[in-house]
Amino acid sequence: MNKPEEIKIIKPDALDFKPTKRDGVIAARMIGPEDSATQNVVIVELAENAVVEEHETETAESIYVLQGMIDLKYDGNSELLIPGDLAYFPRGTSHELVPRRTPCRLMLIYSW
Repeated sequence: MNKPEEIKIIKPDALDFKPTKRDGVIAARMIGPEDSATQNVVIVELAENAVVEEHETETAESIYVLQGMIDLKYDGNSELLIPGDLAYFPRGTSHELVPRRTPCRLMLIYSW
């Protein structure tokens, strides 16, 4: 990022959802490297049969549930997340996401 960071307001109708590498998962970046040197904020939508397979986080990551229900699997545990729930993952930890009630919309926040 070459320019100074500025205050940024993003309205929901301005979100530009695009397909991701995972089937049934679309995402819209709200804050990215062009906006912040340290933070990324993405809205993610999972379709009925979508799965975010187990993966290890490269940075600290938080998932905030906006809509729907999602099964979070981590360290041999499973937790049902509902709107208003937040899950935090330190760098280097693994998790999997499986939607239980769709549409499922999440806010993903992670550092660089």
